[in-house]
Amino acid sequence: MTTDSAALQTAIRAARDRDVAFRRQVRDQVLEQHFDGTWCLPGTQDVLADLNLPPLDRTFTGIAVLHVNITKLVDPGGLSTARARLIRALDITSSDEEIEVNLDEVNTYLDEQYLDDRERSAAPAISESPL
Repeated sequence: MTTDSAALQTAIRAARDRDVAFRRQVRDQVLEQHFDGTWCLPGTQDVLADLNLPPLDRTFTGIAVLHVNITKLVDPGGLSTARARLIRALDITSSDEEIEVNLDEVNTYLDEQYLDDRERSAAPAISESPL
């Protein structure tokens, strides 16, 4: 009886593997029809739903890198304070309802030497007086 059970489990696994492969092929063919322009997106989604296949997900995610020239940062108060102030000052929005922007992670790259130079250049120049 153990042999029969093992053979049955093997047969079930093989049938599932064939089903998964078949469903993948059908979905690929449906998507090919869509991407070559034969079917519109709503039609493609309907066919996939009718066949109980995952819908076409046209959502993309990624990272956009923005380079912003900071032209003025009055009294930066040190590098960590300057970074915090810059992050708070950033406000990115989109007028497109189908685009979401997440500002949970903002990296600033400030050169501490640059901040020091700016602070020094704002200070009055010291000139030596001849004796």
